[in-house]
Amino acid sequence: MRGQAVLAGNDARAALVRGLAAMAAAVAPTLGPTARTVAVAPIGGTGVPEVLDDAATIARRTIAIGDPFENMGAMLLRHVVWRVHEAVGDGGATAAVLARRLIEGAVNYVAAGGDPLALGRGIERASQTAIAALCSLARPIEFPREIAAVIAGSLPDRATAMLLGEALEAVGADGVLLVRDGRSADTGCEFVEGIRWDAGCASPYLLADDRATATLDNPLVLVSDLTPASADDLVPALDYAVEAKRPLLIIAPSLQEAALAVLVANRERGLLAVKAPPSSGVQDRALDEIALLVGARFLRRAQGDRLRDLQPADLGTARQAWATRGMTGVIGGRGDRAAIRARLAEVRAELERAENDDARATLRDRIGRLAGIAAIVRVGGRTTRERDERKLRIETAIASGRAALREGVVPGGGGGLIFAARAIEQLDLAGDEAVGARLLARALEAPLRAIADNAGVENATIVYDAHRYSPDLVYDAVRREWVDPWGSGILDAFLVLRRVIETSVSSAVTTLLTETLVRSPAPSMAATP
Repeated sequence: MRGQAVLAGNDARAALVRGLAAMAAAVAPTLGPTARTVAVAPIGGTGVPEVLDDAATIARRTIAIGDPFENMGAMLLRHVVWRVHEAVGDGGATAAVLARRLIEGAVNYVAAGGDPLALGRGIERASQTAIAALCSLARPIEFPREIAAVIAGSLPDRATAMLLGEALEAVGADGVLLVRDGRSADTGCEFVEGIRWDAGCASPYLLADDRATATLDNPLVLVSDLTPASADDLVPALDYAVEAKRPLLIIAPSLQEAALAVLVANRERGLLAVKAPPSSGVQDRALDEIALLVGARFLRRAQGDRLRDLQPADLGTARQAWATRGMTGVIGGRGDRAAIRARLAEVRAELERAENDDARATLRDRIGRLAGIAAIVRVGGRTTRERDERKLRIETAIASGRAALREGVVPGGGGGLIFAARAIEQLDLAGDEAVGARLLARALEAPLRAIADNAGVENATIVYDAHRYSPDLVYDAVRREWVDPWGSGILDAFLVLRRVIETSVSSAVTTLLTETLVRSPAPSMAATP
């Protein structure tokens, strides 16, 4: 098989299934509260292996498996895991074992003569029923202890789970919750009021010799992407500040030497210039939103604005502003609240449509800026490796918490999926469509089977009992008993399970229609002279 360039028909689908199984076996040990770890050798095969317990990271580190055709199946499942992780940050292992069971069953049925199109229709109809069933179970959450219960699935440390629950409750599902390196072995959280950005005073000479921070109380605020070049550019703003007997904050990309000299000379009168947020292709948008928050008009070069034409209404106001050499903050901006709420709604709608982590991170930064509050989790560790592992766990836990806040929670531990499987069994379908529905119902049992396997429990017995008890009771794999999911906190975010089902079904239907695998020939190696 290694020498072939093309593989077709049942042989092709069988190779895909073997690759799927290999990838699923690599991530399945990470599922559930008694999850195991997976050691992944570094690229090149030398050095200390990474010991991982996160399905998405394990899948990402798995570059290829030996057989080129089986590798296509492995990479297909890798894509499923990563798509779910990218969309909701959690659920990768659940998606892997579910998709593997579904695709394996469907491919075997097609090999026996089943109609792939009818099978696919049945799977898709069953997925809609499963999602509707889960939706009927979903309950909203809002209190820190409830959020912590969801987070505990990916973060067993109860104290840290509660800390994250409190942070998410404060900032909301789409608020800014940053994860940063701590300076000690402990993990803590700080809340930041107002807005701040990583750019400080336009010149260190604007800071008093004995102070690291300059503070302005009740300042007027000028926001512009223009660069003040001379005293004449600053005269209107300075005159208005003197007339109002208030300090002045200037936010601009930079100042030329002549304009800066005027500010330094008048520093004691409460004049301060700071650099605009660092440019990353969205500096104008950041300045526009800062202007919105303080109630200023954003003076733009592109619109032909001039600093010399400044009017009093162009200046905004705030309760306080502060700046250091490397950072600026504005507290209590007095912009129009209705306009800020409208912009927040626009950005949240963009967040719903965002398709990758970078876009979502940028949008959450904007939401935090507009909402006026952010939380920073400082992750500690006794070693760099321990800290990095904690950060990975915490980022996954935060994603779970966000998903739960958005669309509520359902019984966890595989119990919600068993309830969905029972709903599928009530569908009135015939022929191969009915077979497709049954295949998805059986696949929805796979996560609970994996949880039981990882706990060293006979999975067939657990699944049989789950069909009798779910959703009123779910299996606690740690205590090895059936418990009330709501009282015990064994809960899953509905949004995560919905994405798991949608992504797995989409991949299964695509695989059913795959008839031929084609691999590129290995590149020829030129002889070394």
